[in-house]
Amino acid sequence: LLRPGGSDTVLIVKPSTDVGNGQGLALVRTPAELERAIAHCRERHGAHLIEEFIPGGAEGMRLALLLFDRRSRLAAAFTSRKLRHWPPRGGRTVVSRSTHDHELVELVRPWFERCGWVGPAEAECKFDPRDGRLKLIEINPRPVAYLRFAARCGVNFPLLTARLAREPDFRPVADLGYPPDAAYVRPLLFLRSALHDPRHAMRDARGLLALGADLLSDPGPLAGHLLAIAQRKWRKQSRPAH
Repeated sequence: LLRPGGSDTVLIVKPSTDVGNGQGLALVRTPAELERAIAHCRERHGAHLIEEFIPGGAEGMRLALLLFDRRSRLAAAFTSRKLRHWPPRGGRTVVSRSTHDHELVELVRPWFERCGWVGPAEAECKFDPRDGRLKLIEINPRPVAYLRFAARCGVNFPLLTARLAREPDFRPVADLGYPPDAAYVRPLLFLRSALHDPRHAMRDARGLLALGADLLSDPGPLAGHLLAIAQRKWRKQSRPAH
């Protein structure tokens, strides 16, 4: 697919394990770039994956947060669409909107059912404008950073997970009955993203007021997150120099 002098084909090299935040991701066009990206990924993150690059920005990304019961039946689902991410080439969600994306849920659900999945997970797909199809980008086998957004919309994944674990007969209905087009914003990342690319910044800032009210009603998770960041920085600074 790749020619020594470069080509229109673009591949993505990224870690095969869950690193997050777009770390280790590289876009390559030549065999030499591919070899360097693989070596860099192996050195820093271990095993690698190679995927075809799908053109388009953040707005092509669609997210499905899912929960499966002990029999690997879909117990809850929440879908959203990205509007911004950081870094710009792909990474953490900065702005998104809730959706009722049944197509996305039905696309990824069979994989989880076949492998006997139990508990929460997330799947990310991207719309390919070349053929009009949704294509799987990655599966995150864990809860994600926007759990609070889903709970604000009415799908409380931590509570539902706990009830599924404690109550064998509990069976929630995965009907996507929450409000569509609710806004999610990560304020600090939004500021960085807006300074880098101010286009649509006013449109994308819509969820900041709702976020502020949400944080005031329950500031504990934010406080814990800030403490974790401070702890990581303190540990990094306190390491002896080699």
